[in-house]
Amino acid sequence: MKPEERDELVRYRVQCAHEALAEAVALMERALWRGSMNRLYYAMHYAVVALLATRDVFPKTHKGARQQFSLLFLATGTIPEALGLSYSELFERRHSGDYDDFVSVEGDAVVRMHEQTVMMIGTIEAIIAGRLGPR
Repeated sequence: MKPEERDELVRYRVQCAHEALAEAVALMERALWRGSMNRLYYAMHYAVVALLATRDVFPKTHKGARQQFSLLFLATGTIPEALGLSYSELFERRHSGDYDDFVSVEGDAVVRMHEQTVMMIGTIEAIIAGRLGPR
């Protein structure tokens, strides 16, 4: 992939992160907690895969994204460990909410994960801004 194509992909994935975050907020306003948790996960996931793309890493699975993110950005201290734990927690909550029966998703947990997602996206955008040139 050419650098300019990669940079456009990174920008697109950041845009997807913001759209998923806006969807999560809209669902939160209606107390639709399970859907909110799902969209928060995807907001964080899109931001993570955008960051990975800056290193020319294009994982094919969610598990692969989490592994590469951990190796390249958590283990190196580039991203705070607490945010990495939030990414893992969101993955588990999203997966459980989507596939398990009788799962209760609490509003307090969604609000907490929303705060973590906003912090993660902001952190990732700051890192990306240092890697990409002006548009």
